[in-house]
Amino acid sequence: MSNLLQAVIACICDQSLIWDKITAAVCCARELRLVHAAKGQETSLSEQDQKLAQRSVWFLYSLETDYAIHHGMLPILDLGWGTQFPSFERGDDMIAASYTYSELLHSVLKFQYSPRALNKSASAYDRRDRLQASCHVLNEWVISLPAPLHEAHDVKSLQVIKDDRQLRKAFRVFCMYHRAVFFIHCPWIAPISSDDANLSRVAEQTRERCVERCLESAFDVVKLANSGIFWEKGLERNINLSSSRWGDMGELLMVSLCFIVYYLVNGEKTNRKIAMSYLAICGGLFGRLSLDNDEASLLDHYLELVQIVRRHKPSLLVLASQLSAAALNGFAKFFETGDDPVHPFQVLFVRFLITGLASTFYLWYTKAPNFPLGLPELRSLLALRAAAGIFAAFGFYFSIMYLKLSEATALNFLGPLVAMILTRYLHFGTFEVIDRIGALVALCGVLFVVQPDTLFGSQSTSTRTAQSVAGESAKSRMMGIGFGLISVCGGAAALTAIRYIGSREHPIVSVMYFAWTIVIITMVAFSLMESIHLTTSVLSWLKLVPLGVFGFAMECLLTAGIADDASSAATIMIYSQVAWALLLDWVVWHSQVNTLALVGIASVVTSLIVVSSAKEWNWLRKGRYNIVSQNLPDEEEVTDVEVVEMQPSSSIV
Repeated sequence: MSNLLQAVIACICDQSLIWDKITAAVCCARELRLVHAAKGQETSLSEQDQKLAQRSVWFLYSLETDYAIHHGMLPILDLGWGTQFPSFERGDDMIAASYTYSELLHSVLKFQYSPRALNKSASAYDRRDRLQASCHVLNEWVISLPAPLHEAHDVKSLQVIKDDRQLRKAFRVFCMYHRAVFFIHCPWIAPISSDDANLSRVAEQTRERCVERCLESAFDVVKLANSGIFWEKGLERNINLSSSRWGDMGELLMVSLCFIVYYLVNGEKTNRKIAMSYLAICGGLFGRLSLDNDEASLLDHYLELVQIVRRHKPSLLVLASQLSAAALNGFAKFFETGDDPVHPFQVLFVRFLITGLASTFYLWYTKAPNFPLGLPELRSLLALRAAAGIFAAFGFYFSIMYLKLSEATALNFLGPLVAMILTRYLHFGTFEVIDRIGALVALCGVLFVVQPDTLFGSQSTSTRTAQSVAGESAKSRMMGIGFGLISVCGGAAALTAIRYIGSREHPIVSVMYFAWTIVIITMVAFSLMESIHLTTSVLSWLKLVPLGVFGFAMECLLTAGIADDASSAATIMIYSQVAWALLLDWVVWHSQVNTLALVGIASVVTSLIVVSSAKEWNWLRKGRYNIVSQNLPDEEEVTDVEVVEMQPSSSIV
């Protein structure tokens, strides 16, 4: 054990001593007959000591094999030196995985790189057979690994692993696998000419297969290195190790870059476009690493921007949904208050009919699981989301008949604030101090935009005429506020249901529930309420089509953003719609914008920026992590508060 420890220290501190320490450890193991202990033939050792000896032999074998390959020589230990093959009784045992991987590399050395193999590889048939044997050993090694390591060579499988420890083990297996692919196929990518047509055909097929496998691995390596999980989980530290210039991932990236360039030079023109995109990603990755300490590198800043965008994906989705919502609400108000007014029920019917058809077609086309009713355990929540959405939609579309668009929109934004408070007290979301401050500032901004008479005093008739297209009377205004409060209650309940459903169900399923519920309600209203007068011309119905398009886009983006949001940042992003509504009031209806309204808009936007960028403030994150580390003495229980999502009890639900 002492010799093994010294060998490991030498790997990190002094490369010149590695071989001496490994040799000493091998001699020590032979002298103490640990090889036989590993076989279970040494009866003088206890069972625990035999297992320890077995694992020591595995570790020593993997250490020596790796060093020998890196220095271009055959290992001094024989293949199968440990004899007893690991059974992975301890699960994802990385010492056992490293040992079996070393046996894989040792077998490839014998098949392809030994003097005897190199002498016989002049024959195209023999070269093909040896390559197939090496590939077979590689496949057997992958199959022998326990779950989830046996799928770790696939980038997609890494992205679904949530546990950090499991992810790092899977990442090591990913590097092992693709390193083995390059190790097996690299020698055969050069074209070989022969006078024999059959030999030339076999050699060319072997070469093409090797190039194809190397390119597949190169693309997978680049995909992983460019993925958000690679940078968010700190896996990029493997690229530049403190003990050497490159880690395993750094070497794989360099080899991948070489193969991509090789393919660009020698590949077919039709496939070069694919390789060019990966070459650009490689350039961005190495720019991100700042190998030349050029912090002003354009690629470096580009990669940082990409990571920020990925980190704030929920907030950006919600922001895009609010742009669609502003356009939708602008069209709706224009149709409801125009020269040929359209009843709000007709607006709702057209909008949600198109949204429902689009949602249903999308789920059917993509073969979404549990289509059309969703997971059985979530159907009650989906129904709650749809029922609450009815009150939110009806309340808002009636309120814009009596209020300015910006006033109705701002009043409607009390819903997200109530939703954030609900998520706080239902214990399945986070409502941190910075979120509370941002919500309070946004609420104050909403008051400045609405400017109620009780707080800001009465306005002159001329000013009121310039600012409002809806009714002048106090009764009409109170009706608009009443409908708006109904919308607030429905919106808060709907947002809370969406947050709890989360990513357990496809976001479009929630949209589909909501849309068809509205369609059914409006159809019943058409048949029972004689006061509803529908337009009869085809053109008047067709002009309502944009409502459905913008409505579908808004619902999908909003649901996806809220479902993926573990904090309240994306929910607060909904307040940005105030700015768009005020802009539409000014551009379309020529409403005047006073100083207080501008202050309100600035307050809303400021709260958005503060809450969304709080994740980037190192001093804030550091303080929160220090508090967590002080409160949790057990290292195994330390948890990042930014990624925790507490689930409510069934009684609360």
